[in-house]
Amino acid sequence: SQKSSIKRVGESELIDDSNVNKILRLYYSLLSQTKPKPTIQIVIGIVSKKDKVIIGLRKFPDPNVKDLHWTFPSGKTDSLDFEKNLTKTIKDETGLNTKPIRLVHARLIPDSPEKKIRIVALYYHCKLLGGNQKAGGDFKQLKWVPATQVHRHFTTSVADEITTFLGTL
Repeated sequence: SQKSSIKRVGESELIDDSNVNKILRLYYSLLSQTKPKPTIQIVIGIVSKKDKVIIGLRKFPDPNVKDLHWTFPSGKTDSLDFEKNLTKTIKDETGLNTKPIRLVHARLIPDSPEKKIRIVALYYHCKLLGGNQKAGGDFKQLKWVPATQVHRHFTTSVADEITTFLGTL
């Protein structure tokens, strides 16, 4: 018999960020092969400065998410190089140079099975490195807001995991 090349992860073992990214890439690859619905990948940056995060006001309505106005810097990516695409997206939308620190949360948006598309949203906490802040890309305005008050600006739901994470900043 052949030896299995699959390693089982015990309940007490931790998965580090590099493993999470590999798992997400594999998930997306498998999802694109089965094609249950058209799938869009979105990378989302939570850029923090002390206890505040930057959000942007969209220029135009999002074609896939109703009532999306204020949001974290984010963008669609067709590549599996999530961190590189996120860094470019944040630069385009905010003028800021950042570095993704770690994946905070991943979820399907919307969670409703009636929707025609599936959005895989990957939320990364990003370190601010510098740059000249200026709204661009899909944003017409930028604002630094207290991390715990993001929900006051967003008109769409914020995942519980993101709300909890924002409370740690």
